[in-house]
Amino acid sequence: MIGATLIRRAAEMAARLTYRDIEVLAHHSPGHGPVLAVSNHFGGAADAVLLIYLADRMPRIVARDVIWRVPVARGVMRSIDAIPVHKAEDPGDGRSANDAMFGSCYDALAESSLVLIFPEGVTQDVPHIAPVKTGASRIALGAQANGVAGIRIVPVGVHYEAKAVFRSRVLVHVGAPLSLDAWTAQH
Repeated sequence: MIGATLIRRAAEMAARLTYRDIEVLAHHSPGHGPVLAVSNHFGGAADAVLLIYLADRMPRIVARDVIWRVPVARGVMRSIDAIPVHKAEDPGDGRSANDAMFGSCYDALAESSLVLIFPEGVTQDVPHIAPVKTGASRIALGAQANGVAGIRIVPVGVHYEAKAVFRSRVLVHVGAPLSLDAWTAQH
């Protein structure tokens, strides 16, 4: 298995090679403890590579289960402890697969992990947010209902100058963490 440190170094090399400028606007680091990072998904695998490189710790990425069908990708996904999610239109038993996905996300947050999800569900070819799925909110609220306290939700926006152009620029905007405990107390 490939270690998380090696994956993060590879992500850094790939990001620095692919983009001539990576600008990060961050309000402040979400720090340690349970964090659910929620990002747009305009750049495909590049989004995950950038966020692995820029995160202060290795994220547990929620990714489409079809990725695990490719042997090399399966090895990488296992080594970074990614969490597979099943899309309804894909063949297989989506209900049991997604029950496992939610349970894995709850466990990861209970272990104070950083969980990264792309709530649009798939990469978008248009430079705007597509309709988002309910998975991120169901993960956060479900983990809280299962006793995980202190969950912070961090909005992330990845903006490419020209996503298909080698050595273009990219902006990653990391929003201020939102306290789920404070939000549920108010609502």
